[in-house]
Amino acid sequence: MLFGNKKCEKCGSNYDVVLSTCPTCKHVDKDFESYGVPKQLLFLPAYKQLLLFALGLIGLHLVSLVAELIFVNFYDPESPDFLILINGIRYSVITLGMGGVLIGNNDLFKRHFNKWWPYLIGFGATFVILGFELIYGNIINLFRETTENINQEAANSIVSSYPLLSILVLGFLGPIVEEFTYRVGLFTFLRRINRWLPYIVTSLVFAFIHFGFGSTGDELINELLNLPSYIFAGLVFCFLYDFFGLSAALTAHISNNLISILLTILILNI
Repeated sequence: MLFGNKKCEKCGSNYDVVLSTCPTCKHVDKDFESYGVPKQLLFLPAYKQLLLFALGLIGLHLVSLVAELIFVNFYDPESPDFLILINGIRYSVITLGMGGVLIGNNDLFKRHFNKWWPYLIGFGATFVILGFELIYGNIINLFRETTENINQEAANSIVSSYPLLSILVLGFLGPIVEEFTYRVGLFTFLRRINRWLPYIVTSLVFAFIHFGFGSTGDELINELLNLPSYIFAGLVFCFLYDFFGLSAALTAHISNNLISILLTILILNI
């Protein structure tokens, strides 16, 4: 369990047990190695981890709800215009909100982005995810024909009408918000409890936020059949974050979305 505070031997300040140095006087804790804190994870204060998770899970929906109430009388709710507007607003607002949460912890980010090799690992992992989706999809289609789920259909609609904006909103802002929500927020908080709980919970939550809960009949079956692809992707992102750091997980998530967007653009132009 990695919860609680410790007292600095030098200045007497209390600080989070997951930090190797005292934030007040920068004194190095000589016993830090014995705590077993994973150095590659971005350990923020526990309340900030929960706040990031709440912003990404609940905040996105609240911002979407407010934006939809404002603009529903000006756009068709099913139109790509409406979808790109709502997604652009909600991801932008939550990105700014998360930036506010992270103020004061800039020094913790330096070691997560100063090495080049995690980016390569993250990019390579993208093709593991795409390979799984291809193999899994072909196997499932041997028994039952499936189509893309509601979440992906909405994304395709946005890409078809706003290819450049979709690259910014769905290719970059979306993955950044989701990584800080589910890896930096939820995964790291649960990692304070034990090693395997964050893998199970985070990958399942990540999968179900892409699930169409209003589906019924054949549409519901289609959503369920698409679920393993999201679970697998969530597990890969968790593995990358756990072993190689945030830069690897972010690279894989952004690359995965960008490749999907670019393939959609290519297919539409053929």
